[in-house]
Amino acid sequence: VIAGSLCDKAGIQVGDMLYEFNGFPLDAYGETEVPWSAEKISIFELLARVKNGAEIILVLYRNGKRLEKKFPLVHEHIFKIRHMYPN
Repeated sequence: VIAGSLCDKAGIQVGDMLYEFNGFPLDAYGETEVPWSAEKISIFELLARVKNGAEIILVLYRNGKRLEKKFPLVHEHIFKIRHMYPN
């Protein structure tokens, strides 16, 4: 569900089932209810709200065993803000 290198850093393996992202319970579609939105949002939208360097806490199940993974989010490809010049 979460992109490549982030999964590797977190120790997520193929077949792991994600249940929580930073305290927000995930459904079978990787979505959750949050206080700032009337509709469910995806795990990708949650990930986009995490600041670079902030800690992520994942709760997952591997072969029926509950695991909790904690790690800092390090965005590897942060794009610079482009300057806009009027015509």
